[in-house]
Amino acid sequence: MTDDAPALPDVRRRDGGRAGWALVLLTWAGLVALWGAAFAAAAGASLPWPAWVVLAVLPAVALVAFIGTLLVWTIVPDRPAAAGAMAAAGLAPLAWWGPTWPARPEAAVGPTLTVVTWNVARLTPSPAVPEPAACVARALIDARPGIAALQEVTAAGARDIGDAAGLDCIHAPYRPDAGDTLGEALCAPRDGPWTLGPPQTVMFSGTPHWAHLAANARHDAAAVAVRNVHLEPHRMLVDPWRRLPQALARFGERTERQASQGRDLVDGLPASAPAIVVGDLNATPGLPVHRVLASRLRDTWAVGASGLAGTVTAFGLPLHVDHVYATPDIAVLDAVVLDTVCSDHRALRVTLSVPSP
Repeated sequence: MTDDAPALPDVRRRDGGRAGWALVLLTWAGLVALWGAAFAAAAGASLPWPAWVVLAVLPAVALVAFIGTLLVWTIVPDRPAAAGAMAAAGLAPLAWWGPTWPARPEAAVGPTLTVVTWNVARLTPSPAVPEPAACVARALIDARPGIAALQEVTAAGARDIGDAAGLDCIHAPYRPDAGDTLGEALCAPRDGPWTLGPPQTVMFSGTPHWAHLAANARHDAAAVAVRNVHLEPHRMLVDPWRRLPQALARFGERTERQASQGRDLVDGLPASAPAIVVGDLNATPGLPVHRVLASRLRDTWAVGASGLAGTVTAFGLPLHVDHVYATPDIAVLDAVVLDTVCSDHRALRVTLSVPSP
Protein backbone atom coordinates (compact mmCIF):
# COMPACT_ATOMS: atom_id res chain seq x y z
CA MET A 1 0.00 0.00 0.00
CA THR A 2 1.39 3.40 -0.97
CA ASP A 3 1.39 6.55 1.08
CA ASP A 4 -1.09 8.18 -1.32
CA ALA A 5 -3.67 5.40 -0.97
CA PRO A 6 -7.14 6.74 -0.07
CA ALA A 7 -7.93 6.70 3.66
CA LEU A 8 -10.64 4.38 4.84
CA PRO A 9 -13.85 6.09 5.95
CA ASP A 10 -14.19 6.73 9.71
CA VAL A 11 -17.00 4.32 10.52
CA ARG A 12 -18.44 4.99 13.97
CA ARG A 13 -20.90 2.89 15.84
CA ARG A 14 -24.15 4.57 16.73
CA ASP A 15 -24.71 5.93 20.22
CA GLY A 16 -28.48 5.62 20.15
CA GLY A 17 -29.18 9.29 19.83
CA ARG A 18 -31.87 10.83 21.97
CA ALA A 19 -33.81 7.57 22.26
CA GLY A 20 -30.68 5.77 23.50
CA TRP A 21 -29.93 8.35 26.13
CA ALA A 22 -33.56 8.42 27.23
CA LEU A 23 -33.32 4.67 27.80
CA VAL A 24 -30.09 5.16 29.74
CA LEU A 25 -31.74 7.71 32.02
CA LEU A 26 -34.80 5.53 32.57
CA THR A 27 -32.60 2.54 33.41
CA TRP A 28 -30.60 4.56 35.92
CA ALA A 29 -33.81 5.87 37.47
CA GLY A 30 -35.07 2.32 37.92
CA LEU A 31 -31.80 1.19 39.50
CA VAL A 32 -31.75 4.16 41.87
CA ALA A 33 -35.34 3.41 42.90
CA LEU A 34 -34.46 -0.26 43.47
CA TRP A 35 -31.49 0.52 45.66
CA GLY A 36 -33.36 3.27 47.46
CA ALA A 37 -36.14 0.84 48.38
CA ALA A 38 -33.62 -1.78 49.55
CA PHE A 39 -31.77 0.67 51.81
CA ALA A 40 -35.02 2.14 53.13
CA ALA A 41 -36.27 -1.35 53.99
CA ALA A 42 -33.03 -2.14 55.81
CA ALA A 43 -33.43 1.06 57.80
CA GLY A 44 -36.92 0.01 58.90
CA ALA A 45 -38.91 2.37 56.73
CA SER A 46 -42.58 1.72 56.01
CA LEU A 47 -42.80 1.40 52.24
CA PRO A 48 -45.79 1.19 49.87
CA TRP A 49 -46.72 -2.28 48.73
CA PRO A 50 -45.15 -2.03 45.24
CA ALA A 51 -41.73 -1.65 46.89
CA TRP A 52 -42.27 -4.73 49.06
CA VAL A 53 -43.38 -6.74 46.02
CA VAL A 54 -40.14 -5.82 44.25
CA LEU A 55 -37.98 -6.65 47.27
CA ALA A 56 -39.76 -10.00 47.71
CA VAL A 57 -38.27 -11.19 44.42
CA LEU A 58 -35.08 -9.12 44.50
CA PRO A 59 -32.75 -11.63 42.76
CA ALA A 60 -35.17 -11.89 39.85
CA VAL A 61 -35.34 -8.11 39.64
CA ALA A 62 -31.54 -7.98 39.62
CA LEU A 63 -31.43 -10.46 36.75
CA VAL A 64 -33.98 -8.46 34.76
CA ALA A 65 -31.99 -5.30 35.43
CA PHE A 66 -28.84 -6.99 34.17
CA ILE A 67 -30.56 -8.13 30.96
CA GLY A 68 -32.02 -4.67 30.54
CA THR A 69 -28.61 -3.06 30.68
CA LEU A 70 -27.36 -5.43 28.00
CA LEU A 71 -30.20 -4.18 25.82
CA VAL A 72 -29.14 -0.63 26.61
CA TRP A 73 -25.66 -1.52 25.45
CA THR A 74 -27.01 -2.56 22.04
CA ILE A 75 -28.57 0.88 21.67
CA VAL A 76 -25.62 2.92 22.97
CA PRO A 77 -22.63 0.75 21.99
CA ASP A 78 -20.34 3.76 21.92
CA ARG A 79 -20.86 4.11 25.65
CA PRO A 80 -19.73 0.72 27.09
CA ALA A 81 -18.74 2.27 30.41
CA ALA A 82 -22.29 3.46 31.02
CA ALA A 83 -23.79 0.08 30.18
CA GLY A 84 -21.17 -1.76 32.23
CA ALA A 85 -21.81 0.41 35.27
CA MET A 86 -25.54 -0.17 34.97
CA ALA A 87 -25.04 -3.91 34.63
CA ALA A 88 -22.98 -3.93 37.83
CA ALA A 89 -25.60 -1.85 39.63
CA GLY A 90 -28.30 -4.21 38.41
CA LEU A 91 -26.51 -7.28 39.73
CA ALA A 92 -25.46 -5.66 42.99
CA PRO A 93 -28.73 -6.53 44.79
CA LEU A 94 -27.63 -10.16 44.63
CA ALA A 95 -25.13 -9.22 47.31
CA TRP A 96 -28.06 -7.95 49.37
CA TRP A 97 -29.76 -11.30 49.36
CA GLY A 98 -28.66 -13.70 46.76
CA PRO A 99 -26.84 -17.00 46.85
CA THR A 100 -24.88 -17.39 50.08
CA TRP A 101 -21.20 -18.02 49.41
CA PRO A 102 -19.15 -19.53 50.86
CA ALA A 103 -20.34 -21.73 53.71
CA ARG A 104 -18.66 -20.92 57.01
CA PRO A 105 -19.32 -23.88 59.34
CA GLU A 106 -18.37 -23.29 62.94
CA ALA A 107 -16.73 -25.44 65.60
CA ALA A 108 -19.01 -27.42 67.90
CA VAL A 109 -19.71 -25.93 71.33
CA GLY A 110 -21.88 -28.69 72.81
CA PRO A 111 -24.37 -31.41 71.88
CA THR A 112 -25.43 -31.63 68.24
CA LEU A 113 -29.03 -30.80 67.33
CA THR A 114 -30.24 -31.45 63.78
CA VAL A 115 -33.37 -29.44 62.99
CA VAL A 116 -35.65 -30.08 60.03
CA THR A 117 -38.34 -27.51 59.26
CA TRP A 118 -40.97 -28.35 56.68
CA ASN A 119 -44.33 -27.01 55.57
CA VAL A 120 -46.13 -30.23 54.67
CA ALA A 121 -49.00 -28.43 52.90
CA ARG A 122 -51.88 -29.95 54.86
CA LEU A 123 -50.77 -33.42 53.75
CA THR A 124 -52.93 -32.94 50.67
CA PRO A 125 -52.87 -36.01 48.40
CA SER A 126 -51.97 -35.58 44.75
CA PRO A 127 -51.47 -37.94 41.81
CA ALA A 128 -47.70 -37.70 42.37
CA VAL A 129 -47.98 -38.17 46.17
CA PRO A 130 -51.11 -40.22 46.96
CA GLU A 131 -50.07 -40.84 50.59
CA PRO A 132 -48.38 -37.64 51.78
CA ALA A 133 -48.18 -38.61 55.46
CA ALA A 134 -46.27 -41.77 54.61
CA CYS A 135 -44.08 -39.77 52.20
CA VAL A 136 -43.23 -37.21 54.92
CA ALA A 137 -42.50 -40.00 57.42
CA ARG A 138 -40.06 -41.69 55.03
CA ALA A 139 -38.30 -38.40 54.32
CA LEU A 140 -37.93 -37.68 58.04
CA ILE A 141 -36.52 -41.14 58.68
CA ASP A 142 -33.89 -40.42 56.01
CA ALA A 143 -33.18 -36.93 57.39
CA ARG A 144 -32.68 -38.22 60.98
CA PRO A 145 -33.63 -34.99 62.78
CA GLY A 146 -33.15 -34.33 66.45
CA ILE A 147 -36.20 -32.09 66.16
CA ALA A 148 -38.65 -31.86 63.25
CA ALA A 149 -40.76 -28.71 62.96
CA LEU A 150 -43.81 -29.15 60.75
CA GLN A 151 -46.25 -26.52 59.55
CA GLU A 152 -49.71 -26.84 58.00
CA VAL A 153 -50.42 -30.10 59.78
CA THR A 154 -53.30 -31.25 61.96
CA ALA A 155 -52.85 -33.00 65.28
CA ALA A 156 -54.04 -36.24 63.65
CA GLY A 157 -51.61 -35.78 60.77
CA ALA A 158 -48.74 -35.20 63.18
CA ARG A 159 -49.66 -38.39 65.05
CA ASP A 160 -49.74 -40.38 61.82
CA ILE A 161 -46.32 -39.07 60.81
CA GLY A 162 -44.93 -39.68 64.29
CA ASP A 163 -46.20 -43.24 64.44
CA ALA A 164 -44.75 -44.03 61.01
CA ALA A 165 -41.38 -42.36 61.68
CA GLY A 166 -40.92 -43.26 65.35
CA LEU A 167 -41.37 -39.68 66.59
CA ASP A 168 -43.19 -38.17 69.55
CA CYS A 169 -45.02 -35.07 68.40
CA ILE A 170 -46.63 -32.10 70.15
CA HIS A 171 -49.07 -29.83 68.32
CA ALA A 172 -50.68 -26.40 68.52
CA PRO A 173 -53.37 -25.00 66.18
CA TYR A 174 -53.00 -21.70 64.37
CA ARG A 175 -56.37 -20.44 65.56
CA PRO A 176 -57.34 -22.23 68.75
CA ASP A 177 -60.30 -19.90 69.37
CA ALA A 178 -61.85 -20.92 66.05
CA GLY A 179 -61.62 -24.64 66.69
CA ASP A 180 -59.15 -24.97 63.83
CA THR A 181 -57.02 -28.11 64.07
CA LEU A 182 -54.51 -27.04 61.42
CA GLY A 183 -51.29 -25.75 62.94
CA GLU A 184 -47.68 -26.49 63.82
CA ALA A 185 -46.06 -29.59 65.29
CA LEU A 186 -42.71 -30.32 66.91
CA CYS A 187 -41.47 -33.90 66.86
CA ALA A 188 -38.46 -35.71 68.34
CA PRO A 189 -37.30 -39.33 67.92
CA ARG A 190 -38.62 -41.59 70.66
CA ASP A 191 -35.16 -43.06 71.21
CA GLY A 192 -33.24 -39.83 70.56
CA PRO A 193 -31.14 -37.70 72.90
CA TRP A 194 -33.47 -34.69 72.65
CA THR A 195 -36.92 -34.53 74.25
CA LEU A 196 -39.61 -31.90 73.97
CA GLY A 197 -41.40 -30.24 76.86
CA PRO A 198 -45.14 -29.54 77.01
CA PRO A 199 -46.42 -27.40 74.12
CA GLN A 200 -47.44 -23.79 74.61
CA THR A 201 -49.76 -22.05 72.19
CA VAL A 202 -48.62 -18.43 72.04
CA MET A 203 -50.80 -15.82 70.36
CA PHE A 204 -49.30 -12.96 68.36
CA SER A 205 -50.21 -9.61 69.91
CA GLY A 206 -50.85 -7.78 66.64
CA THR A 207 -52.78 -10.67 65.13
CA PRO A 208 -54.66 -12.28 68.03
CA HIS A 209 -56.29 -14.78 65.70
CA TRP A 210 -52.92 -16.38 64.84
CA ALA A 211 -50.65 -18.47 67.10
CA HIS A 212 -47.30 -20.23 67.11
CA LEU A 213 -45.96 -23.24 68.99
CA ALA A 214 -43.40 -22.83 71.79
CA ALA A 215 -41.58 -25.61 73.66
CA ASN A 216 -38.26 -26.42 75.26
CA ALA A 217 -35.99 -29.10 73.85
CA ARG A 218 -33.82 -30.81 76.45
CA HIS A 219 -30.67 -32.90 76.28
CA ASP A 220 -28.67 -34.39 79.14
CA ALA A 221 -26.04 -31.72 78.55
CA ALA A 222 -28.00 -28.78 77.10
CA ALA A 223 -31.38 -27.17 76.50
CA VAL A 224 -32.80 -24.83 73.87
CA ALA A 225 -36.04 -22.84 73.55
CA VAL A 226 -37.83 -23.65 70.30
CA ARG A 227 -40.41 -21.54 68.47
CA ASN A 228 -42.15 -23.16 65.50
CA VAL A 229 -43.89 -20.51 63.41
CA HIS A 230 -45.91 -20.14 60.26
CA LEU A 231 -46.39 -16.47 59.57
CA GLU A 232 -49.40 -15.24 57.66
CA PRO A 233 -48.78 -15.65 53.94
CA HIS A 234 -48.53 -13.25 51.08
CA ARG A 235 -50.83 -15.21 48.83
CA MET A 236 -48.79 -13.98 45.88
CA LEU A 237 -45.86 -16.17 46.90
CA VAL A 238 -47.79 -19.38 47.46
CA ASP A 239 -50.73 -19.10 45.06
CA PRO A 240 -49.52 -16.54 42.54
CA TRP A 241 -52.12 -16.55 39.81
CA ARG A 242 -55.53 -17.26 41.25
CA ARG A 243 -55.29 -14.70 44.05
CA LEU A 244 -52.80 -12.26 42.57
CA PRO A 245 -55.04 -9.14 42.47
CA GLN A 246 -56.16 -9.60 46.07
CA ALA A 247 -52.63 -10.39 47.20
CA LEU A 248 -51.19 -7.26 45.63
CA ALA A 249 -53.87 -5.16 47.29
CA ARG A 250 -52.89 -6.33 50.76
CA PHE A 251 -49.19 -7.05 50.29
CA GLY A 252 -48.02 -4.09 52.33
CA GLU A 253 -50.46 -4.87 55.15
CA ARG A 254 -49.26 -8.47 55.39
CA THR A 255 -45.63 -7.36 55.26
CA GLU A 256 -46.08 -5.03 58.22
CA ARG A 257 -48.02 -7.71 60.08
CA GLN A 258 -45.20 -10.21 59.60
CA ALA A 259 -42.74 -7.67 61.02
CA SER A 260 -45.00 -7.27 64.05
CA GLN A 261 -45.10 -11.05 64.50
CA GLY A 262 -41.30 -11.09 64.28
CA ARG A 263 -41.09 -8.54 67.09
CA ASP A 264 -43.36 -10.73 69.23
CA LEU A 265 -41.07 -13.70 68.60
CA VAL A 266 -37.92 -11.77 69.51
CA ASP A 267 -39.49 -10.23 72.61
CA GLY A 268 -40.78 -13.62 73.78
CA LEU A 269 -37.42 -15.38 73.69
CA PRO A 270 -35.54 -16.13 76.93
CA ALA A 271 -33.21 -13.33 77.96
CA SER A 272 -29.99 -15.37 77.88
CA ALA A 273 -30.73 -19.04 77.11
CA PRO A 274 -30.08 -20.62 73.67
CA ALA A 275 -33.10 -20.35 71.38
CA ILE A 276 -34.15 -21.08 67.81
CA VAL A 277 -36.99 -19.77 65.66
CA VAL A 278 -37.88 -22.17 62.87
CA GLY A 279 -40.60 -22.49 60.29
CA ASP A 280 -42.30 -21.04 57.26
CA LEU A 281 -41.92 -17.27 57.48
CA ASN A 282 -43.69 -16.72 54.15
CA ALA A 283 -41.12 -14.01 53.55
CA THR A 284 -38.06 -13.93 51.35
CA PRO A 285 -34.91 -12.38 52.86
CA GLY A 286 -35.59 -8.93 51.42
CA LEU A 287 -38.67 -8.41 53.61
CA PRO A 288 -38.56 -6.66 57.01
CA VAL A 289 -39.39 -9.59 59.29
CA HIS A 290 -35.84 -10.82 58.67
CA ARG A 291 -34.38 -7.52 59.84
CA VAL A 292 -36.47 -7.82 63.01
CA LEU A 293 -35.33 -11.39 63.71
CA ALA A 294 -31.71 -10.48 62.98
CA SER A 295 -31.77 -8.02 65.88
CA ARG A 296 -31.24 -11.01 68.22
CA LEU A 297 -30.78 -14.07 66.02
CA ARG A 298 -28.67 -15.32 63.14
CA ASP A 299 -29.90 -16.78 59.87
CA THR A 300 -28.29 -20.21 59.98
CA TRP A 301 -28.36 -20.56 56.19
CA ALA A 302 -26.08 -17.53 55.85
CA VAL A 303 -23.52 -19.27 58.08
CA GLY A 304 -23.70 -22.97 57.32
CA ALA A 305 -24.63 -23.17 53.64
CA SER A 306 -23.77 -21.92 50.18
CA GLY A 307 -26.09 -21.23 47.29
CA LEU A 308 -29.69 -20.11 47.05
CA ALA A 309 -32.07 -21.86 49.47
CA GLY A 310 -35.03 -22.46 47.19
CA THR A 311 -37.54 -24.04 49.58
CA VAL A 312 -40.54 -23.09 47.43
CA THR A 313 -41.08 -22.07 43.83
CA ALA A 314 -43.25 -19.18 42.65
CA PHE A 315 -43.34 -17.57 39.21
CA GLY A 316 -40.84 -20.26 38.26
CA LEU A 317 -38.32 -18.81 40.73
CA PRO A 318 -36.73 -20.60 43.70
CA LEU A 319 -37.61 -18.57 46.82
CA HIS A 320 -36.24 -18.89 50.34
CA VAL A 321 -39.24 -18.67 52.69
CA ASP A 322 -38.48 -21.48 55.19
CA HIS A 323 -35.84 -20.59 57.76
CA VAL A 324 -33.99 -21.51 60.92
CA TYR A 325 -32.81 -18.61 63.07
CA ALA A 326 -30.63 -19.20 66.14
CA THR A 327 -29.14 -17.14 68.95
CA PRO A 328 -25.43 -16.32 68.44
CA ASP A 329 -24.30 -18.73 71.18
CA ILE A 330 -25.46 -21.68 69.06
CA ALA A 331 -22.86 -22.87 66.53
CA VAL A 332 -23.98 -23.65 62.97
CA LEU A 333 -22.36 -26.78 61.54
CA ASP A 334 -24.29 -27.30 58.31
CA ALA A 335 -27.43 -26.31 56.39
CA VAL A 336 -29.00 -27.92 53.33
CA VAL A 337 -32.31 -27.94 51.44
CA LEU A 338 -33.46 -31.53 51.09
CA ASP A 339 -34.74 -32.93 47.81
CA THR A 340 -38.20 -33.75 49.15
CA VAL A 341 -41.29 -34.19 46.97
CA CYS A 342 -44.09 -34.70 49.50
CA SER A 343 -45.16 -31.05 49.56
CA ASP A 344 -44.93 -27.85 47.55
CA HIS A 345 -42.20 -26.88 50.03
CA ARG A 346 -38.83 -28.55 50.33
CA ALA A 347 -37.53 -29.37 53.79
CA LEU A 348 -34.67 -27.37 55.27
CA ARG A 349 -32.21 -29.28 57.49
CA VAL A 350 -29.80 -27.40 59.73
CA THR A 351 -27.24 -29.01 62.04
CA LEU A 352 -26.51 -26.98 65.17
CA SER A 353 -24.36 -27.31 68.25
CA VAL A 354 -26.02 -26.09 71.45
CA PRO A 355 -23.78 -24.84 74.28
CA SER A 356 -23.90 -26.62 77.59
CA PRO A 357 -24.96 -24.49 80.56
